[in-house]
Amino acid sequence: MTYKSFGYWLTAFCALAGLLAGYWFTVGRVEARLASASERITLPDAPSIVYLTPALDSQDFIDASISAQKDVVILHSWDAVRKLAGERLIDALVIRNAAIERLSEENAAWMRSLADKGAVMVGIGVEDDTFAQLLGLRTFRVPGEADVPLGPSGYRLSQRYILGQSAEDVSKVAQQNWFERMLHGEGDPAAPAQIARPMLITTGTQRGELKTRQDIELFFHQIRTAIIDMYQQKADFHRQTTGKE
Repeated sequence: MTYKSFGYWLTAFCALAGLLAGYWFTVGRVEARLASASERITLPDAPSIVYLTPALDSQDFIDASISAQKDVVILHSWDAVRKLAGERLIDALVIRNAAIERLSEENAAWMRSLADKGAVMVGIGVEDDTFAQLLGLRTFRVPGEADVPLGPSGYRLSQRYILGQSAEDVSKVAQQNWFERMLHGEGDPAAPAQIARPMLITTGTQRGELKTRQDIELFFHQIRTAIIDMYQQKADFHRQTTGKE
């Protein structure tokens, strides 16, 4: 069985007082955020996956039937997405290229803030560098990687978040353009010599195509796996840093 999808991630560990900081990488610089006591760390029974498309038509790879099967909320405007986000946490936002074409700077800033909270962000039919730059990155590609167009059936999945006990540590790491440093072997910005308290940094990316039913099954598997892993990381970090379940 062959899947038309590929991604990359690296894992490095920073041990501090018996705690580990793990990495799952994407390209570029990300903003920092702190875990808060009110933040949800338990995986919900039904993770919130939203598909934003101006209108369902023959070009959509997620239709009403798939939405019902996969428990996906279909919305048709950025206002509707932001309204929903005010009512509940969004775990994944899937965006069709036509919705990106109508993206205001205000909504782009909001989209980046959602990404900084760890939401899985997916662009369908959006060119790689365009989607990367909307998320505040330079590019998803590593040095030497060819710029292969995604095309209308291609997608890019991205996720990132930073958890830390010290606002100073989190800010320090975020300001170091840490992923590109790691890619070029320029040192670990979260090494014990540079941070005072434990932290966890996670970010990653995958790309693939949506042409067959098998592709769609893999697509939702990737999204749900990323969501589950995020909640597991949050729960583990909470337990290791507080001693509480």
